[in-house]
Amino acid sequence: MNFFLYLADSYVRENREWEGRRGERGVLTSPNLKPETLIAIGRGEGRALERLYRDWKEKIFYYIYYRVGDREVAQDILQEVFLAIWKSASSYRNEAAPRTWVFSLVRFKISDFFRAQKKQERARNASQEALMNWEQTNQPAAISEVFSALEKLEPRSREIFLLIYYLGFNYQEAAAYMDIPVGTVKSKIFYGKKKLQAELEGGP
Repeated sequence: MNFFLYLADSYVRENREWEGRRGERGVLTSPNLKPETLIAIGRGEGRALERLYRDWKEKIFYYIYYRVGDREVAQDILQEVFLAIWKSASSYRNEAAPRTWVFSLVRFKISDFFRAQKKQERARNASQEALMNWEQTNQPAAISEVFSALEKLEPRSREIFLLIYYLGFNYQEAAAYMDIPVGTVKSKIFYGKKKLQAELEGGP
């Protein structure tokens, strides 16, 4: 099976339906990801890869885009992620939550980019432009405001908020992904919510 042929075919058939699906699901909801999907991909089932790509490409793309601040780079990393999933899914043993496993690959590819470029500060500044551009592509203005407010949090808290409230991780999945205790996740959420509320309400 040609991996890129499947992605291209999936994109052509699904692109016209995306607006409708986005309206039904909502921008802050995440589709379910079952272990069976990764196991099927590991067996070389191209349709399972198509389903994963169809359901998760937008979520993963905007997460990467937010982190690197460049649309073309984010698209390249997205393709690298799905290629890595295709090559590595046979090693999935259902010991980690599927979403955690997938996003460990996402994080690895993002880290690869930063290591290669050695321009983390430049990428962080570019993320502000990415958020402004995102607002201009028919995304709800309120979501952009929330993402802008997230910039006021320290990096680890910001990452935890993205994992839980944008990507749908639960506390245990976020803790495993970040390699920190669950209590730390809960604490970051508790104090982060207060700061975000103050930012969104125009407080100090």
